[in-house]
Amino acid sequence: MSQSQSQSQSQSQSDVESPPEPASPPDASPSSESDGMTVVSRRAAEPTTDLPWDHFVGLSENRFFARTAGDELVVFPGGLLQGDGRSLQTSNLDAPNSGAHVDRARLELAGIVRDMVSFNAAVNLANRPSLRGVDNYVAVELPPGADRVIVQAGRFDAPFTMENRISDRGLDFLDRSSLARILAVPENKADGLMVHGTSPTRSYYYSAGAFAGDGRVDGMGRAWIAPFKYKPVPDLIRDITIGGSLRFGHAGTASALPVQATQGGFVFLDPHTRWLDGSNVTDVDLRTRGNTSAAALEVNAPITHKYGARFEWALKQQPLETVSASNGQLPVVHGGMELDGWATYGEAWCWVLGDDRIVGEPGLQLPVRLGTLGLPRSLRSLTGVMVAARLEYFAEDLSAGDDPMAAANIISAGTTKMTTLNLAANVWFARRVRATLNYDWNHFSGSSVAFSGLSDSNVQEFSLALALVL
Repeated sequence: MSQSQSQSQSQSQSDVESPPEPASPPDASPSSESDGMTVVSRRAAEPTTDLPWDHFVGLSENRFFARTAGDELVVFPGGLLQGDGRSLQTSNLDAPNSGAHVDRARLELAGIVRDMVSFNAAVNLANRPSLRGVDNYVAVELPPGADRVIVQAGRFDAPFTMENRISDRGLDFLDRSSLARILAVPENKADGLMVHGTSPTRSYYYSAGAFAGDGRVDGMGRAWIAPFKYKPVPDLIRDITIGGSLRFGHAGTASALPVQATQGGFVFLDPHTRWLDGSNVTDVDLRTRGNTSAAALEVNAPITHKYGARFEWALKQQPLETVSASNGQLPVVHGGMELDGWATYGEAWCWVLGDDRIVGEPGLQLPVRLGTLGLPRSLRSLTGVMVAARLEYFAEDLSAGDDPMAAANIISAGTTKMTTLNLAANVWFARRVRATLNYDWNHFSGSSVAFSGLSDSNVQEFSLALALVL
């Protein structure tokens, strides 16, 4: 036998006779912190019964979550309960009474399936159970988890102007500006299909969609770019974004023009109006119908998450028709009118304590995930005090269309102008409890009879809101 064969046989015998090594114990490496949540390392073959209970339920950035063992499904139960107390200071007789009421009350369930399909389901409980005023949608991400292309269908905040895409949870003031809530998108939400997305570095954002409802069909889109992220620049200007929005629509059947009011509820244009000539026609409704067009520009300038400024400008053209009823007879459609308006605002804000990561990035509303904002779980990092000031200007002209006589006899016809100064202080605790102190000074001017009849052209509003954000 050769020497090599002898060595091989000896080695084979040694392998057979040696006792087996003990099996490796399951991976027991300690847990690590990632994006504000506890992640437990485990082998792929480890039975799910060995996972700790806090793997399946817990808090991520102080938001409740529940998930399967392999994160095939992650859900975030939540809700919003907000009560307001408001007081208006004016000598106008038709001003609403001071008082407190529940402004927002909703239950929500958000989630994501295999990091690809996200959803949001909600119900509004402020008056009675309703699906109006809440988001209900399903979205698919391509590629999964990248936020680059998100196809979304259902009801959600319409993609027109930056402020309309800021969630109610993260508003700096008691309500959106007159630009967003009166001129640009009075309905706030829309039913339809939207494609939107952004880059991981937030160097751009785009959105475009088609929407339908109440006899209307609308196309809307919004986009912005962060021009200074494409070159080395100081951090003070790195996150500045510049963008714009477009909206084109057509109303085949007439629907009521939304009520126009201040944040505190003082109505300065009621679509259910009346004639000037004292005729026996008592009710006249202003309704939207025909082609609508609108455009907007925006600039957002956050500085090191502590300070910042925003600016938006928008214009809109909306055709109307007047519908009246007399002595219980069938409604009569009169000639059309034109509603042309524009609005703008400038805002400055500062976080005295904490920073803007408590409320998240404005105007995006991307799918929710574990650790989306990357905040630690300490209460100190989730508690903050923010102050803000905003100056608004709103102007519109309700003029004759194809029936000058009808326009001349409507009490709301003419120009409407409103200048508003908003001041606000927000206190956040644990990112779940919020108190907002709001002051608004509104000054009215214009040529409409509705305004010329005001005994006081100034309306001051004081508001205190308390909210529980789950």
